[in-house]
Amino acid sequence: MKPKARIAVSVINDVRSDGRVHKVCSSLAAAGYDVVCFSRPTVTFDGDCLPPYRVEWLMGLPTSGKAMYGKFMWAIWKHLWGGQFDLLWANDLDSLLPNVGIARLRNIPLVYDTHEYFTGMAELAHRPFERKVWRLLERMLFRYPHTVLTVNESVARQYEVEYARPLQVIYNFPRRADRRRYHPPRLVPPIRILYQGALHVGRGLELMIEALQYLSPEYHLDVVGKGPLEERMKVLARRRGVAERVTFHGHIPFSQLPVYTAQAHVGLSIESPAFANSAMSLPNKLLDYLNQGMPVVVSNLAEHARLVRRWGVGTIMKTYTADALVEAVREITSSETSYRRFARNAFEAVDTALSWEHQEPRLLKIIADALES
Repeated sequence: MKPKARIAVSVINDVRSDGRVHKVCSSLAAAGYDVVCFSRPTVTFDGDCLPPYRVEWLMGLPTSGKAMYGKFMWAIWKHLWGGQFDLLWANDLDSLLPNVGIARLRNIPLVYDTHEYFTGMAELAHRPFERKVWRLLERMLFRYPHTVLTVNESVARQYEVEYARPLQVIYNFPRRADRRRYHPPRLVPPIRILYQGALHVGRGLELMIEALQYLSPEYHLDVVGKGPLEERMKVLARRRGVAERVTFHGHIPFSQLPVYTAQAHVGLSIESPAFANSAMSLPNKLLDYLNQGMPVVVSNLAEHARLVRRWGVGTIMKTYTADALVEAVREITSSETSYRRFARNAFEAVDTALSWEHQEPRLLKIIADALES
């Protein structure tokens, strides 16, 4: 391994709210690499949220639309071309094109980390032209990175079938060091149900509001995150008469997020089975819930269900309906004894296997191998 090898990480998200990219950069920096992350500032936080690695902010880019992607790629190209790096790390398809170009021109290794089945995202489901463009771009570029990573076995298998190349899996498990509670809270009102993540199509957000009206008034829904469906959720909550039982917390920096997570009783990860990406996902929020010893309710998707069955950490919705969600929540919270059993299983799962500390050695080996190639 080269001493103090310089690694450039590119991400279209704000790294202060992207837990996976932050963990990767932090692990590489702690291992002695000189890490710079090129990131687009999209959120505003109070206080100091500076990470333990260098961040170069891509200022002045559009906040949405086709122009945003084009200008983001051009900004990444200029920054990479103007620097000297030993390895490039591209996160998701929107950053891959400029990274492939610079890697080939400079003859340096590139690691590509695809956080999801990109062209199967719900946001592209009703935009066939955009989906076709992204798929063409992916097909052109996928063969070039030295190593391709992804977040779980289901996504890896899908890409391996489509592009006939092996993928490495680095699960996006939380860090045990971020754990804020070590014992489950008492099951006394208000019973707090938590959703954390982007407020986008396909996340079951409307289903949560619908279900809340059938749960007793002691149940409260906390929503941590922002997105285009926020206003629709607020309107629906008012129409269903549960607005006073729903709290929207907005964006929370990852450094503070575990504090909010630890205050809840039940975590929701109920992605819709209607979208290919959701059907193969293993969301960050689900893993963050478990890190705090929180029982979970999940939709009956492959990765979700496999995790819940393997570790006994919650319940699986029988159907994708509000009634099934209500039933699943009640099963977890029916008694103090059952609740604590689920919670103890969650703690044990993280301590045994489901932590970033278990993934970090594989990450560092991938980097070392790429640098020595």
